Amino acid sequence: MFNANPTKKVWIIVLKYRINALQSNRFCFNDGYHTSHHLNPLRHWRDHPHAFLKAKERYSQEGALVFHNIDYLEITFRILTKNYMHLAKQLVPIGDQIGMTQVELAEMLRRKTRRFSEEEIRIKFGKK
Repeated sequence: MFNANPTKKVWIIVLKYRINALQSNRFCFNDGYHTSHHLNPLRHWRDHPHAFLKAKERYSQEGALVFHNIDYLEITFRILTKNYMHLAKQLVPIGDQIGMTQVELAEMLRRKTRRFSEEEIRIKFGKK
């Protein structure tokens, strides 16, 4: 859902560990670190924040989208309503995103959520 290039993965990580941030990670087994679970499904839920910090360079190199103070439901709502500026404000810039303005971050998110063409779907999924 978050990538204009259907042949490349994009990691989405929602950080909610700050004291003033959403507390759902405390009650939902660190669900905000869902990507960490996909990288290692056997990892215990308490180990996800540490694993994220250890793999931060990988996430940075692969263009991960790291959010804070927002949950998956709100991310979905903001995408459906095309409110990319709000998402950009919740984005934690890493890698090439560092130094981008809010407007540039919003435009990047808009590009990553565009509709795939029929040709791109054929390339990705091999449909004739």
